[in-house]
Amino acid sequence: MYLRCLVLWAFVLFGETCHCYALNIDEISNDDLVFVPFEPFIPCGDGSPAGIYQEVLPGSGSGKNHVMMFLGGGVCTNAEDCRKKLETDPYQLSSKLWPQSLKGSTILSRNATENPVASGFTRWVIPYCSQDLFLGNGNPSTEIKRAGDVVFESALNHWKDSLESESIDTLIVGGISAGAIALLNHVGSVQRVSKVANVNKLRLIFDSVSVASRTENIRDTQAALEEIVDFDKHPLCNLTYTMNFQTTELWNIPCCVSIHCMLENDPIIRELTQTSDENGTERLLLLDSIYDAHVILKTSSNVPSNPSILEIDALTSEVMEAGGARGQQFLQSTYGSINRLGNRVLWAVSNVVGHVYLVPALEIDQLRCDFNQDTPIKAVCREDGFGFRGKLFNGLEATAWLTTESWKLCTVNKDSIQNIIFDFVHAKPENMSYGLVRDVCSGPNCVPIGVTDRNPA
Repeated sequence: MYLRCLVLWAFVLFGETCHCYALNIDEISNDDLVFVPFEPFIPCGDGSPAGIYQEVLPGSGSGKNHVMMFLGGGVCTNAEDCRKKLETDPYQLSSKLWPQSLKGSTILSRNATENPVASGFTRWVIPYCSQDLFLGNGNPSTEIKRAGDVVFESALNHWKDSLESESIDTLIVGGISAGAIALLNHVGSVQRVSKVANVNKLRLIFDSVSVASRTENIRDTQAALEEIVDFDKHPLCNLTYTMNFQTTELWNIPCCVSIHCMLENDPIIRELTQTSDENGTERLLLLDSIYDAHVILKTSSNVPSNPSILEIDALTSEVMEAGGARGQQFLQSTYGSINRLGNRVLWAVSNVVGHVYLVPALEIDQLRCDFNQDTPIKAVCREDGFGFRGKLFNGLEATAWLTTESWKLCTVNKDSIQNIIFDFVHAKPENMSYGLVRDVCSGPNCVPIGVTDRNPA
């Protein structure tokens, strides 16, 4: 009966818009997550409704443990860039192509074997359809709607208003890539809502907060933020603040998209990380990879077929800047100790070639394979995941895969990412260790030529 009511509700909600569909109850199980548009209406980039995936069964708000994931998927920096993305990858700026329901995978799977971390948690998924790092204020003057900040805040409030319990034991809030940058800039909002909901244990997971560092990308990103971001709310996105707080030792990018700049300069994050965790109430987990697959493929396509040592060094250094090693060296050279991250921060850095570890909504990620891709880097899909395929500077073709098994297969210091997340979420305060955990690396690829010279440890 509940599903039939849900079908009628969805049809009425979408019947007057271009995003019109009725839920097919034959294709939805009780364990599925269904798409619910926000009220009041918030637009995706193309004007279709933004929303949230939530449990299909009634009473899900009465659960004591919840996990909420903000998805990622790049960024467009100007009107032309956004128009092109809407043509080539429309699902990144539109909800029209999103599935009516999701099964949930990795940290959102209902299968306890696949997901020992949170298989019994109430699940929430917020797709990304603004290409603004969830920072856009919905400026109506822009051709492509950029209301990501409004979406983020609405998702938190929607979650809070859906609760039926007087208190919550554990709330996991995670971000993937662009979603991780979003979470980085909304820690205060998450804390506010958690306090209202009487959350006992808050766990923040930042999966791959990393960006490329090319000069043209930096310039375009700064210009885009100036057009769409409310600097009163997000002052560290302001170029003035960036110039004050950033350092030539790190990236010359807006401070608000740098995890290391935010850890040092955002007052809310500083207050959280620099206090003790005696009661295990609030923790931060940074998941990173030294060699970011996205950057390797993007930068290598611009390197000559027979590169010189300097060109190889430039490529490798840029890859390192997008991963964890560059940040490690910055922290060591500035503070002399990684422990200055704080008392509540666990930073796990793997030597794998990859970008992100979690795949909470595989059905949405696989939409990238449905469109013609006239780019050097092709998206490829298989039943349990997806990947990016491109040619390296030596002419070899490589594919970086991300599957529902990746968080089990990728390790840091011989411990799987899955186990690291499990301990981060569930360990008692007396059993929890913080600081940097990384693989022991040996060989010529571990320290690129010239990097340590510019960043003495």
